[in-house]
Amino acid sequence: MTTEFSFVSAQTPTDWDRWSPRNVAIDAEGVTLATELAFESTPLGFAARDIDRNPNGNVCVLTPDGDIAVYLTAARRLASLSLDGYARADIAAPVGVGTTTHGIYVVDGETGALTAFNRRRREYEWTIPCARTPRRITGSNTRVYVLDAGDSEADGDSDSEADGGSDASGSIHAVDPSGRLRTVVDGLRSPIDFAVGADEDLYVLARTATGAVGVLRADEDVGRFGDPIVLPVDLPNGFEPTGIAAHHSGEIVLSAVDGTNTRLLRYDPATESATSLPAVEGAFRAPVGDTASHEARPGELYLRRVDGEIRLLEERPTNRKDAASMRYEGAVIGRFDSGVRGMEWHRATLDLGAHPPGTRVDVAYYASECETEGIDDLSKLSVKRRQSLTAAGIGSLWDLIEYTPAQLASTVGGLTESAAIEMLQTARGFLEIEFSTREDVETVASPEDMLFVDAEGQYLHVEIRFIGTRRSAPELRSFRAYCPRQSYLRYLPEVYQEQDRRSPFLSRFLSIFESVFVDIEETQRGDTGYLDPQEIPVDYLSWLTEWLAVDLGETWPESARRELLERAPELYKTRGTKRGLTALAALYFRHVDVPERPWESTLVRLERQLERLFEQGYLTSREAAETFAAYQTMADADLPTQLGFFEYADFDGMTDPDRRAHYLRQVGHPRQFAVLLHPDLPTEHVHAVEGLVEAEKPVYTDATVDRLPKRFRVAEGTYLGLNTVLPNRQFDLGNVALGQQTTI
Repeated sequence: MTTEFSFVSAQTPTDWDRWSPRNVAIDAEGVTLATELAFESTPLGFAARDIDRNPNGNVCVLTPDGDIAVYLTAARRLASLSLDGYARADIAAPVGVGTTTHGIYVVDGETGALTAFNRRRREYEWTIPCARTPRRITGSNTRVYVLDAGDSEADGDSDSEADGGSDASGSIHAVDPSGRLRTVVDGLRSPIDFAVGADEDLYVLARTATGAVGVLRADEDVGRFGDPIVLPVDLPNGFEPTGIAAHHSGEIVLSAVDGTNTRLLRYDPATESATSLPAVEGAFRAPVGDTASHEARPGELYLRRVDGEIRLLEERPTNRKDAASMRYEGAVIGRFDSGVRGMEWHRATLDLGAHPPGTRVDVAYYASECETEGIDDLSKLSVKRRQSLTAAGIGSLWDLIEYTPAQLASTVGGLTESAAIEMLQTARGFLEIEFSTREDVETVASPEDMLFVDAEGQYLHVEIRFIGTRRSAPELRSFRAYCPRQSYLRYLPEVYQEQDRRSPFLSRFLSIFESVFVDIEETQRGDTGYLDPQEIPVDYLSWLTEWLAVDLGETWPESARRELLERAPELYKTRGTKRGLTALAALYFRHVDVPERPWESTLVRLERQLERLFEQGYLTSREAAETFAAYQTMADADLPTQLGFFEYADFDGMTDPDRRAHYLRQVGHPRQFAVLLHPDLPTEHVHAVEGLVEAEKPVYTDATVDRLPKRFRVAEGTYLGLNTVLPNRQFDLGNVALGQQTTI
């Protein structure tokens, strides 16, 4: 340490790892209370025989009276849905409803027939025989699936289940919009429920060969489903699953009725890990998840109770209660070493992030010349264990808590990580007692800047306590301690310095002013950081944007705004040109999340098309496989083009005057250009592109920004890379077959 102000601090995750935590979470943003996931249960105010999630996010409802309705999730209300021909369809006992982008499907529990209605026209289309014993129906984007229990029973009363489920007559049927039915999975023993994953894989609750209920998965491969495999789901004791749901994240959720409550279990097939979720009050069956969403929103589940009541379960993180006090609080304990005996500690500053009302951060501290809390205080440890700690250079509890469990286990021979965790918890308990019993401990409530009182010694020992509520918690970004104690008293005559030795009020009073000026000097030393786009605090980004005359980016992500400012001189050189607009758009899209292209449904349609061409003799099996492989390669690479710039000159090569006129009408006039966007681009990104074009286009031009429709006619509204793709960029025009070298 020097004779000037110096400081020691904790501000990075590595720094905070040297502190002993209790019920806190540490990340790059700082320290705050630990959280846990909880479900908020919301009654939706209606009952239903069955529900299914629409691809657009709404919920299709089969009412207790057998009618069809839709629950509008944005408005949070139930609206009736009038389907032309519903009464004439003669559905005797509707027991299930499923939806796709094309239609609404209702299955009859008595006849097993499946009836389809067009979603857009809301009219009857067809009825086909489907299942012997329909158990569940659910839709994906393009197909509807029906779980057929066959001759087996799912209630566990049949003799077949007692011997391992010898009756394996259960199956799953897939039906496309034209009414073509295929049995994609068969041989299921007493199926209970099933769900369709975002990638069209099927997850089934059914009896396994051992007779126990298990989770089976049938993977789709180019439109065909393989034999179901049993997933290694480790079910908790007493967990008898009665329902299954899939989520667009790839995870599945199992439900099990346990008396008057419903237990939930989340399973990730990718990592083969299972996590128990908080139980829900009430006996609910048949959860419905969301596999069609592209939004990174928290988990949502719709549950149907035995009496038909529908509830929405929304997964929300909440602060975790401390196990000892049962309050929303936590703490970290650590120390700073000045390296100088007799050091007078001066002040501390806390950089607080979020600090909602009703929350606070308290600081307790004391200073000492040495660690008085030795390893010998760990009386529960054996002599051999204490000796092994000492041999590893760990001579005090303060030394011990600076290790993480993994570090401690690797440092001390023969110590397991679980034993290291227990040892660290015991050490922290001793230090907490030290803070609560020492007479020289000072406590300051909710400080952001504090002067130390009588803190003299080489070591500064600190306990920082976090107090929050169920929803709110304070966040500490950094803690900085300054030393040695200095004040302007050293510039006053000796008589004042002598007087202060008897009563230190004057030096403490003057320290306040010196601390203020020290902060000003630190700010001045960091002034250049306000001119660096990568270093400037986020609160000052708008100031630097205005200073550099950058007219866009206010609503862009922070990382995009920083890159925009950093590249401003370079981008100014091409401002108002097609190249400049393209560079700005590419910069923006590098920093935002956009939906992936729907390759799954495209590949499914392509596989069916290739099958028909093969059956009709237009393709050999090898040609069909090679064509599909070419598109599969594109899907794996998937580098989507989000937008394209078009002007009059781009269509000069068109020889057909009618087609050229069609495209020119979309551009407008010779002084106008069109920016066309991918059909699936979210609205927020469309608005961002509109602002970009308006700010950067030349003043003498007009521009339009349009999102391409999802439906188009060949040679009218097709733009390669935006809404069409080619697997082979070179081919003979006289030998091109739609569905072989090209697809829509």
